[in-house]
Amino acid sequence: MSLNFYSKYNTGHPLKMMNEQRLLAEMLRVRAAYPDVVLNHPAHIRAMATGNAWCGSFGRDTCPSVSQDHPDNSGRLDNGNPTLPFFNTWRADLQTLEVCCTSGHCDDCRDSQAVYSWLMVSLANSLESLDTLRTWVEVAESYWRQFIWSPYRSAPASDSVRAPAEPASEGVPA
Repeated sequence: MSLNFYSKYNTGHPLKMMNEQRLLAEMLRVRAAYPDVVLNHPAHIRAMATGNAWCGSFGRDTCPSVSQDHPDNSGRLDNGNPTLPFFNTWRADLQTLEVCCTSGHCDDCRDSQAVYSWLMVSLANSLESLDTLRTWVEVAESYWRQFIWSPYRSAPASDSVRAPAEPASEGVPA
């Protein structure tokens, strides 16, 4: 399970974060109580709740999940912060290009995947110390744990992915 924040669908009013510190404390409490269920890394949870992490602050000027071809993003693409190469997102009509992967209302955005993408592209800002690099690696591993096919996802031994058998030598039955 991954924790996330959502805005009201198709509106210009993202939900405002109320009681940020209480919410953060509860999210971290649940993560600590159920580490095999809640896949988010504590640093990712803090970044979602507060918009801040070891690598900086999340917002319009740093979010990498912006459509490369949307004209409203030209300033963002030119500011030097990393983006997702060739990324574009479209409305359900498959004709209309969206500003970004979420609502386009960046002031309050804390979408878990947008925040994860920001943390993932922040490797260069994570090389300050062994601790910050370790945090980046752990966050990256927790990101990949979301996916059932990931080698970072915990699975019972009987369900785990096994390495393929060595190919048999010519003329020797397998």
